[in-house]
Amino acid sequence: MGTCFGLAIIALLATVAVSSLVPEAGGGEELAGPLNDVTTTMLHFVVVVVLLTPLQAAGEEYAFRGYITQVFGGLLSGRWGMVVAVTVPASLFALSHGAQSAPVFIDRFAFGVVAGLLVILTGGLEAGIAMHVLNNLLAFGLALAYGDMGETLNATGGTWWMIPVTLTQSLVFLSLVLWAARRQGLGTVTQRAVLVGPDSRV
Repeated sequence: MGTCFGLAIIALLATVAVSSLVPEAGGGEELAGPLNDVTTTMLHFVVVVVLLTPLQAAGEEYAFRGYITQVFGGLLSGRWGMVVAVTVPASLFALSHGAQSAPVFIDRFAFGVVAGLLVILTGGLEAGIAMHVLNNLLAFGLALAYGDMGETLNATGGTWWMIPVTLTQSLVFLSLVLWAARRQGLGTVTQRAVLVGPDSRV
């Protein structure tokens, strides 16, 4: 988990760099604007974001990439099972955010696909949780500093320039995590459990 958080920071730095170069992506424009005034409401939001965002992001990963991935992944075997295990939870993840434009939906779907691949390729939820937590902390942090928290929490519209920004973060992070997993010799499967009856007391 610690390694994944460190790699997620590198991916976020790449994301900020790309968003500052892509037109209408949002990142560059937000960073160029004036800072919001520090108010009591802002400070309350900071406390809530810092304390609850990790729990919210981890909860979504446990639900969508943990439980739902296993449910749908168990329906089919082989490659088709993997496709279903990744795409169905990613679709439900994107749909769960409510009404949204096509670019926002695809942005969230792409995020879900990469998070699903991370679960299958690493054998755990740690990488997805790290990426999700830092992604949300960055989004909420930028909203508090430069934008509007209400618009960030209920983002429904966006441009197609969001896609290369999200793909930069996701693919950089995916590459770094797979590299680190290979270096650490990370196991991704466990041996099947063997049911053994209890010893007789007689």
